[in-house]
Amino acid sequence: KNIYKSELQYQMNKAQQPKILFFGDSHPARDINPAFINQSFNYAIPSETYDQTYYKVRKVLQDGTSAQIFTFSIDMNSFMSYRDNNYFDMWYWLKFMSFEEVSKETNFSDAQIFFKGYTPYIGNGEEFRRLVFRGVQTEVIQGWQKVDKNFSDRENTTEVAINRVQEQFKNYKGSFNQDLGNYFMKIIEMVEQENKKIILIMYPMSQEYLAAVDAR
Repeated sequence: KNIYKSELQYQMNKAQQPKILFFGDSHPARDINPAFINQSFNYAIPSETYDQTYYKVRKVLQDGTSAQIFTFSIDMNSFMSYRDNNYFDMWYWLKFMSFEEVSKETNFSDAQIFFKGYTPYIGNGEEFRRLVFRGVQTEVIQGWQKVDKNFSDRENTTEVAINRVQEQFKNYKGSFNQDLGNYFMKIIEMVEQENKKIILIMYPMSQEYLAAVDAR
C-alpha cells in the first residue's frame, strides 16, 4: 500500500536529516514533489485530518527530528468533519498513538483496535478488497504520491466537483469543526515550543470546486 511505502521511506529518509516536512491530506500528498525542494520529505497521506496530524507531529518531535520547517494545509476542507472512519488504517496510527488515544478518537474497544491494527487484512474486509482488486497503483517518491491523472482532462469535472463539495460539506452547520480547529491550534503551539518554523499553505482549487462551494 502507498501509506506503507510512504512510512518506510520516511524511516529510511530520517538518516538524511530532512529540514522540511509536509503534513496534511491528499492535497500535499499528491501536489508536493520533494525532488524539487532540497532536504524535504512529504509526510502527508490522503484523508489525514488534524486530529491525526497532531499525533503524528507529536511523535516526530518526540523522536528528535532534524526538521526545522513544518508545513500544514489550510484548505476549505481542512476543518471539515465528513469522514465516517478517519482511522481506517489502524496499523498505521498505532505507530503514533496509544490504545487509549485511539479508543478516545474512535470509540473502539481495545480488542477491536488490536484486531484492526495487527490483523488488518483479516479484521477489515475492505483492506483485502483493495489489495486484491487495486493493488499498489501509485508510485511513491520521498512520500510524494505520484498521480498521472489530470482533473482537467475529465469530461464530467463539474459533476465531480459538486459531488466532492456535497461530501466534504455534508456536516457543515455554518462553522468549521471545533475539535479539528482545537487540534490545529495544539499543533501550532507544540511546534512553536520546539522553536520550529511553521508554514501554512492553501492549495489551489479548481474553478468547478469553487463554484460548487459558492452555490451551496
